[in-house]
Amino acid sequence: MTMLRWSSILSFALLHAALAQAPLSLPSTGKDQSPQVVNVAKDPISSYSDRHEAALAALQAGYRAATVERNRGRAIQFLLVSLHRDPFVAKTLYDMGVLCAQDERWRDALEFYRAAQKANPDPALAQLSAAEIERVQAIEPLESTPEGRKQRAFDTRLLQVVQKGSNPFSALTDIGDLVALDKSRWEAPAFAGVMHAKTGAFPESAKELEEAGRLAPPARRPNLQSAQEVARREASFKEQVASAEGLWEKQQYDSAAKVYAKAWEDSPGHLDIEMEAATGFLMADQVPSAVDALVRLRNSRSDDLSGKAAAMLKELGPVSETARGEVALERRPPAGEQSGDAAERIANLVGQLTTPKMELAAKTNPPLIQDTTHIIQVPDEEITAGPNNIGLQSTQSVFRLYQRDLPTGGATPAETQPPPAGNFGPAASPAAAIPSPADRAILPRTLLPASGVSEPRAAESAAFPKDARPVTFNSDPAGAAIVFDDVSSLNCTTPCRMPLAPGRHTLLATLAGYQDALKVWTVDKSASPVELTLVAKQGALTVESETPGAAVFLNGKKTDQQTPAQFTLAEGDYEVSIAVGGEMVVKHVAIKDGGLYRVSF
Repeated sequence: MTMLRWSSILSFALLHAALAQAPLSLPSTGKDQSPQVVNVAKDPISSYSDRHEAALAALQAGYRAATVERNRGRAIQFLLVSLHRDPFVAKTLYDMGVLCAQDERWRDALEFYRAAQKANPDPALAQLSAAEIERVQAIEPLESTPEGRKQRAFDTRLLQVVQKGSNPFSALTDIGDLVALDKSRWEAPAFAGVMHAKTGAFPESAKELEEAGRLAPPARRPNLQSAQEVARREASFKEQVASAEGLWEKQQYDSAAKVYAKAWEDSPGHLDIEMEAATGFLMADQVPSAVDALVRLRNSRSDDLSGKAAAMLKELGPVSETARGEVALERRPPAGEQSGDAAERIANLVGQLTTPKMELAAKTNPPLIQDTTHIIQVPDEEITAGPNNIGLQSTQSVFRLYQRDLPTGGATPAETQPPPAGNFGPAASPAAAIPSPADRAILPRTLLPASGVSEPRAAESAAFPKDARPVTFNSDPAGAAIVFDDVSSLNCTTPCRMPLAPGRHTLLATLAGYQDALKVWTVDKSASPVELTLVAKQGALTVESETPGAAVFLNGKKTDQQTPAQFTLAEGDYEVSIAVGGEMVVKHVAIKDGGLYRVSF
């Protein structure tokens, strides 16, 4: 069977179940070639209040398939079902982009993110989509060629290694992985040169920086050569100091002082070595040379050593005319004096090894967005039985499957706005209808008996059918106001008991801070108690920072997450904070049910 024929059958089975009148057999892609049977005799959309609700049910099934079952192909098929039911659900479009990116279908991911951005979602989801469009646009050209994939793998690993740079020994171990990925890249030896300098291994640092300069683009070579020279001079300095210390131990103070002085001239940042030279000259009775060394120290940028040198010049005044003359002079820092740690100078010369584009292409896929809309379980074979678990071929375009079944013959969400939610498919049955806000008025609460369960008053009970059976209703949490069968006068507050006739009934439970709960059930002879678990109103919060890895605080309490972080939070106002430059920066955000929010530092 050709791929075109297969994809047509798959789309027909998943997205046009309402048109089929008999079971349909689909081929399996596994070793077992026996047909898989999908019963598509009934349109499941008719069981929901409208197409939008039916689409959200399929979206939730896709989320479970991806996050619980860890079956990406099955999740994509559920989301195709969702988009056939309502092609303009922004959350579904965004999640399809995430799944396609996870499957390395970069072009499909880009198109779904664009569709989500254009589907008139809330601003937070639009921002998330825009960020993912930018990321996928950076990744797609790299992933289109073997050389690009090699480059992205190197960049991703480089970012990981650089972020561990606070531990140079660990970083040096990881640099071997970088070299193994691509020996032609200059960044690995450059970073090795910086890390060797931090450990004091300057000969190795100079060698790595020389290699980096050979591989680097012309614009980076001058700084790398300067860094190499700093490492080389520092390596020579250490050799000279070791030689001077050997001469000192042999009490050859004049020779030791001369080597100390030469070492300082080669590496002026080490002012303590100049003090060693001055002391050596004094021990060898070479006062003029000692005075010269002390004058350089007094004029240095070190207040501590400068003060000591000035005091020593004053002591030498009686025996040295030069010293007496220098005592009255002001401190004069010499031009061009180098100061600071050599490893720090090398790191500054090498500069930033990563670029914003590299960081963008190395970012991982975002999490799926969960839809928490409460939907009553109804007969829906496309969800309960599920689509056939047939893997899509890598050459197939998932976005084209979506486009082909748009109601206007392929129009994108930007070209065609979705019809009002109430105009899709068949109308809801009265038993499943959701009452309007005006009909949700609750009568005054009756007094609670000793049992804690409210009972209808005698006058109210007389209005119930003779065959009514008392049904107990509990909710977690308690205190939910319930309206039965869309009749505002039939109400109670949990925990409570209500006489109801045998047969099918509906209820709507409301409680501040929680989503409305709609339930359809049947009262039988046993009149079993009804237990309701209310879902708190929640929103999704993304916290990002310019430098990843910052600890996130919510309302002053440290969480177990670091930026970039994802939270599901109950409705309310929150203080979000991270430490930036040693100080806590606080931002405020108001979370609303079903909202998607982003806080950036």
